[in-house]
Amino acid sequence: MKRTVVAYMLFAIAVTATAGDLIISKDGTSVWVVSIRREGSAVYYRTQEGGSEKSLAVSKLDLIIPSVKRGRTYTPATAEKALKRIRRAISKHPKLSKQLQPLKQQWDAVKNPDMSIKPSVDALVEKFGKSDKSPKTFQKIAVQIEMLAFKDAAGVHADYIREAIDKMKKEVYAIGSAKLDAHVDAKRQTLDNFVSAKRIVDGLKMARASADQKTYLDGMLASVREATLVYSLKASEAVFFDKKSVGGYLSSMAILDDLSLSEVVEDKT
Repeated sequence: MKRTVVAYMLFAIAVTATAGDLIISKDGTSVWVVSIRREGSAVYYRTQEGGSEKSLAVSKLDLIIPSVKRGRTYTPATAEKALKRIRRAISKHPKLSKQLQPLKQQWDAVKNPDMSIKPSVDALVEKFGKSDKSPKTFQKIAVQIEMLAFKDAAGVHADYIREAIDKMKKEVYAIGSAKLDAHVDAKRQTLDNFVSAKRIVDGLKMARASADQKTYLDGMLASVREATLVYSLKASEAVFFDKKSVGGYLSSMAILDDLSLSEVVEDKT
């Protein structure tokens, strides 16, 4: 898990570093920008650090190197055009080679996408289909699929990867929701029934439930909680009045003690 977190952090840093376009001046200086426009004899831009808009005279501008925008579709010709510009920049400004390398890798990935990614995604989806389709299994396989995105720096397969994960997530949610419905409709709303329902809700939330889904799940669990309280109180009362003895009283109190120590009451407070 720690290695996965570190990998995500490194990936996020890499994406942030090339999130915008690179402006190169004729003197070899460069700056990453998130927006750029030309007006008259100057170009106006904003940097990743934010702040006010800055300007550069067109006469001092050498090249603008675009970055790959994830989610967009590019043709091989567009990629080659960007790569040609990068090669020109490296030739004219060798000191910028290291800075231009991530951009080169992105456009190389667009021009020559890794064809092993889709089959790898399909294999993991098939593995999920043969599994128990539990939230835990989903989360494990979803992370493995997302790790493939590291090989897809240009995001060529981003939609395919997202759709695969969304499809698995829907299956997990459908199965979990059906199980939760059964607990809500159970005739005997025991403590064990509530504990099982809560386990389902917690699992579905872990499986990347949306905000609306979390609200729905919380509502369903609240329904089971209330039903469990009523069921336990009635059971305690029934035991006491059925026997009307010390033994009946102790049995009745035992039911209430179990209720007071359970997650039903702890979650409610």
